[in-house]
Amino acid sequence: MRYLVRSNPTILSLTSSQQIGNVRRNGRAFPNHYLVTLTVPNAQDNSRIAVVAGKRVGNAVRRNRAKRMIREIIRSQAQQIPAGMDMMIIARQPIADATFKQLSTAFEKTLKRLNKAVTAA
Repeated sequence: MRYLVRSNPTILSLTSSQQIGNVRRNGRAFPNHYLVTLTVPNAQDNSRIAVVAGKRVGNAVRRNRAKRMIREIIRSQAQQIPAGMDMMIIARQPIADATFKQLSTAFEKTLKRLNKAVTAA
């Protein structure tokens, strides 16, 4: 098991291609300008998250910067992530020029929509 947030052991990383493929095929999308968040329930007590940045985002430096910012935002907002979810966060091209504050606000809005959908189901 690989912990994505060391201070919160209930958030792990999605590691296998089967897990990621399941989220990609069956996940519900919560898009915004900078990110697309795909989620699917996982019937466990912990959440598992994968962070993806494709070549559309830019060169390796820009992709890695985008993934680092997303991971830091996940760490800072870990308490708001619902338990028992597999999540795949896909970076979109505009993320390359986004500030940390813009990304944080966008992810916070996505989490509110996600929590609202989870409680309604």
